Amino acid sequence: MATIFNVIFPVFAIALAGYLLARFGVLRPPDVTGLAAYVFNVAAPVLLFNSLAQLEFPAVINWGYLLAYYLAAFTVFGVGLLVSRARFGHSLPEQAVFGMAAAYSNTLLIGLPVVVAAFGEQALLPLLLIISPHATLLSLTVVAIAESGAGNGQHRWQAVKTTARKMLLNPIILGVAAGLLFNRLGLALPNVLARTTDLVGQSLLPCALIMLGASLTQYRLREYTQQAWILVSLKLLLQPLLLWALLTYVFPVDRLWLAVGILTAGLPIGITVTTFAYKYQAGIPSVAAATLLSTVLALGTLTIMLYFFV
Repeated sequence: MATIFNVIFPVFAIALAGYLLARFGVLRPPDVTGLAAYVFNVAAPVLLFNSLAQLEFPAVINWGYLLAYYLAAFTVFGVGLLVSRARFGHSLPEQAVFGMAAAYSNTLLIGLPVVVAAFGEQALLPLLLIISPHATLLSLTVVAIAESGAGNGQHRWQAVKTTARKMLLNPIILGVAAGLLFNRLGLALPNVLARTTDLVGQSLLPCALIMLGASLTQYRLREYTQQAWILVSLKLLLQPLLLWALLTYVFPVDRLWLAVGILTAGLPIGITVTTFAYKYQAGIPSVAAATLLSTVLALGTLTIMLYFFV
């Protein structure tokens, strides 16, 4: 419990700082918009580039385990899309962000320290198998869905070209592509440039948390409570339960791998989702509220999971 609290507390402290800065007028809406542009167009692509360029892919890949995790994640993503469209009548970008919020785990800021503290270094292999494609797969899916509505009113072929061009020029896509290219070719940046990109990448989390906290002052959150609770339920309950069923009955694994997978699936919503919400100006209040709410509740849900597996 103490370990989880120590990991989660900084998230709230920085988000609270963002809220107070906006509440007392130090950060104004244009400032938050500018911060969001920096996070999405610079910090997030650089962090993805660094992560993928330096990533050591596991020598042995348990494809069944990986397939189970992402079957669960994308099933929940799809449920989020359907709820977003059928229940709330959201636009395509809003549906994409809503689905991502339902499925995207905070693997680095919360997942990595909690899993290693609970299970030790032996848990790194199953965790890294999940983390390696996590941001890439879900980010690309969101971009594809959100951009697919860009050609409305155009000739079908022209709409396809418009969407493809926007996707290829999307900063997130460029960061992923460059990172994978460097990794596969065995390239490395000169030390001075590597240090520079590291500093830029490290700025993502505090900037995104400040942005999240500040955004809470711009909306009447009571109007978005239902959406936030649906997202939290999908993320903290449905996703780990679905993965448990898959890893128990379809792709059985040993107890350690089962524990790491379920714990990762049951992590709170990752801050990256707020970045996409600001990029597409879609679902900002519901995502911000759900992110903080899921982080609070994870203090209890993760503790319950650890009770059964540790």
